[in-house]
Amino acid sequence: MRKNKNQEYAILWLASQNKKPAEIADELNIGIEKVEAAIRVNSEPKPSKQKKSSKSRDLMISRTSNKGNKSVAIMTEQASMLNDELKKKQRSRPKDTQSYIHKPNE
Repeated sequence: MRKNKNQEYAILWLASQNKKPAEIADELNIGIEKVEAAIRVNSEPKPSKQKKSSKSRDLMISRTSNKGNKSVAIMTEQASMLNDELKKKQRSRPKDTQSYIHKPNE
């Protein structure tokens, strides 16, 4: 028998209430292997999808508060500060243009 979402939710709830896998299996009438597998899969930390560096668009308000529409883009203080720091970093390193500029008199 395959476990469904309701069973998985019940397993995780009972596990959060400090029930042992054997007790959960007896209460839900399923195999202890399925209980242990559900607990193991849902207790492992999921890898973060976010990169370590933050983008300013992640720090902006992009939904309306009432309906949740995506028709706005409001710059927050954090996004503005991040953009200022990125501009400073870009200006600080000069480009080396000597290798690809041709000067016919030299």
